[in-house]
Amino acid sequence: MNDNLKIYARKPAKCPQCKHSPVASILYGHPAFDDDFALKMEQGRIALGGCCIAVNPGAALPRWQCSQCKLEMYRRQDVEQAQQEQETR
Repeated sequence: MNDNLKIYARKPAKCPQCKHSPVASILYGHPAFDDDFALKMEQGRIALGGCCIAVNPGAALPRWQCSQCKLEMYRRQDVEQAQQEQETR
């Protein structure tokens, strides 16, 4: 596991690197777009993570992203689960 990952138990209120707020939640897949969704994207509260996710087995995906500097942050539970999956391989 990468020691440089920014790992948190819950979504940070501001970016640990640049101190900007808000931190966006990363959504994967094909979200339904509507006016509310577009507004949240414009406000930096939502970021798109992509629809075709090719990850290494046992690798965690970032859960949040700074809407300013684009720093990716990981949820502790996701990282721990990925580590457990790697250990059982």
